[in-house]
Amino acid sequence: MMLLFLVLGAWLIWRVMEDNAARTSGGYHHPRNWPWENARCQHCGATIQENFQICPHCGQTLRRTCPKCGQPVSPDWRYCPSCSTDLSAPPNAQQSLARKE
Repeated sequence: MMLLFLVLGAWLIWRVMEDNAARTSGGYHHPRNWPWENARCQHCGATIQENFQICPHCGQTLRRTCPKCGQPVSPDWRYCPSCSTDLSAPPNAQQSLARKE
């Protein structure tokens, strides 16, 4: 029984040292370091990269910017939190409102 614990302990120490050596040498690529590992399209559920503007699988808009101030806004927001622009209005209506002000 003592021999089993000794062998198991030695194996665990070897495994930890091997992982640390691989990480420091640059040869270790853990999936959590991949930018697309946890990002998913809210529309179709496909795995995507976090910097994508649209989903390449279904075409859903993932990111957009406010047409007035240029700040990033969520596709499902109705108003820009930075400048209060109505994001549901068509782009031409937003331009005509800007000219009137």
